[in-house]
Amino acid sequence: MAEYEWLWMLPDRLRPDDVEPERIHALDALRRSWSLDHALFSEILVQSDWATKRLQRQLYEDGRKLHSELSDKELFKEIMMSRTSSRIPMGIDMTEKEVDSVIEEIETIDQLVDFIMTKEQEDEGPDPGGMRSKMNAEICRIMESQDGHPEIRTDAFTRFRNRIKVLITCLRGKATDEV
Repeated sequence: MAEYEWLWMLPDRLRPDDVEPERIHALDALRRSWSLDHALFSEILVQSDWATKRLQRQLYEDGRKLHSELSDKELFKEIMMSRTSSRIPMGIDMTEKEVDSVIEEIETIDQLVDFIMTKEQEDEGPDPGGMRSKMNAEICRIMESQDGHPEIRTDAFTRFRNRIKVLITCLRGKATDEV
């Protein structure tokens, strides 16, 4: 799988090494269908809902191993605080007091992940033409499919790919009429 540059650009915690090769092939087919370079595709993966969910669950598992003396609520609070703007730029805008209030109601890691996903979606910026959400949905469909054999719907991407090319070109500051 060394030919997938984007895969090796992902942080170790997010690299889907444990994922079936079919999913990695499907992601790369998706990257190619969108005409994305490896670096940009790895950035899109890192910002996907799939990556956020995976990271929160890994943080919980790591916290459970390293700090078995902590309660789930204490771990949930640390995970939630790690997502706030007090700890990371562009994080969730919540105070520690607000986090404490939310954590009182959360009983499972799944509930915490759902809350984080909802909160981050509320705080997202503009999504021109819904492209970010379409990319995210397709990545999640591949990574979270139950059968383990995702299929890429290339026919549906023709117009979408062209819109992405325009967006990427504009984002790079190279707006041309060629796209």
